Amino acid sequence: MSEHTPGPWEVALDNKATGCLRVLAPDGGMVAECWVNTRWDNKVSRLTSEQEANARLIAAAPSLLAALERAVQAGHFMDPSIMDQAREAIREATLDVQKAADGE
Repeated sequence: MSEHTPGPWEVALDNKATGCLRVLAPDGGMVAECWVNTRWDNKVSRLTSEQEANARLIAAAPSLLAALERAVQAGHFMDPSIMDQAREAIREATLDVQKAADGE
């Protein structure tokens, strides 16, 4: 199975003028782009707080996955349904990584 790009990922806020926020890997490689809606004439209307929140959530993904894996391994969820949800979230995240590696 292929692994995701190692974290930590960070949000490059220097691209606000373009309408695009980039999520970058430690080596500076781009992991994702979050675009703001554009006007009918394709000019950027403005940077939105939602766009920045999306970029920050994406950037947090490696840390969130690692924390969830540690919590499941340590058995920190007393409610079995929460444990099941946590395992399913991990399965979906790692399955999506595999699908991407396989070109699906």
